[in-house]
Amino acid sequence: MAKKITQLGVDVGNKQVKILGDNSDVAIYPAALVKYDTIESMVDDTKLKNYSLYQTDETNNAPFLWGENLAAFGANVQETKGTDFTRYDDPLFKNLVLAAVASYVKEQNAKDDATKVTDLAIETGMPTAHYLDPRNGGEKGESYAWLRGKHVLTIDGETLTFNVTDVEVRPQSYGTAALFAKTYELDFGETVAVLDFGGGTMVFDVYRVTEDGMALLRDFNIQENKGADVLIDNLVRAITAEGVTNPNRNNHSKIQDMLIKQNYVMRVGIGKERDFSDVFQREINRYVNNLLDNINHAGIEFNTLAALIITGGGANWVNAEAFENRVEMVYRFDQPETANVRGFYVDLIQD
Repeated sequence: MAKKITQLGVDVGNKQVKILGDNSDVAIYPAALVKYDTIESMVDDTKLKNYSLYQTDETNNAPFLWGENLAAFGANVQETKGTDFTRYDDPLFKNLVLAAVASYVKEQNAKDDATKVTDLAIETGMPTAHYLDPRNGGEKGESYAWLRGKHVLTIDGETLTFNVTDVEVRPQSYGTAALFAKTYELDFGETVAVLDFGGGTMVFDVYRVTEDGMALLRDFNIQENKGADVLIDNLVRAITAEGVTNPNRNNHSKIQDMLIKQNYVMRVGIGKERDFSDVFQREINRYVNNLLDNINHAGIEFNTLAALIITGGGANWVNAEAFENRVEMVYRFDQPETANVRGFYVDLIQD
């Protein structure tokens, strides 16, 4: 009897890791780890219950913590941010990917009526500039060659063994394009653009509908390596210019949280608050207009696009109306931060 191959989409961003597989909902984790030996003396068993302890012999022998609210460990938190191809050789990055896959396997195996997950086919992505860089081998899947094969990990003392039979690597924005093509019927030859506002990377890509699916038009890629962080930094400076100079009130983390919650009221003193909605809207519009200028300079004609899809975690912050007089259709999925991983999974199960 042939083994069942479990399908799993994995999206590793600079801020978060999203995974979606058979019989599951999207799971979102931080794109960071904490080496256990750096915080062992700081924590007791009660605090450890809030996290999971992982260990693998594949990239190093040191156990590491993974879970929500890792920021509590301060400078001991190690992030996997990277703006070039070297990110994919980093043992920290590999541990993060393995932790995501192993967490899915553990969750599935714990279900009462579950068939144990032993073999997985994975689709994942990377920023388009990384994907196209010949040093990276993204198009050939070379950056993820290490993920194919057998893996053994321990999570909180439980040993998990699984085999990755195949890894399909795509441009990150491909997931959103594939999901859109599944949602709407597109004519052969039509083009759609994806504007992916990630926390650490902003990508603009154009895809054409072909007999083989959504094909990337390589000449129209725009990528900024700071992504939505550029907007956040601009807002910090703008609010500083408004007189809020206390870094405990006006900082990158606080501004990001205000954007996510779309609550633009800030404490500016003891018992004092101020609504900065006008400042936020001004800076968002400025950011979008600069982006549109860059797209125009790249020679992309909006009136030739069937749709512009705004995706990524930063998509919730951007006013779609800024684009509506330039393109036939502007679309934003619900929960746009998970559109790429949902598209990777859809693409897998369609094959």
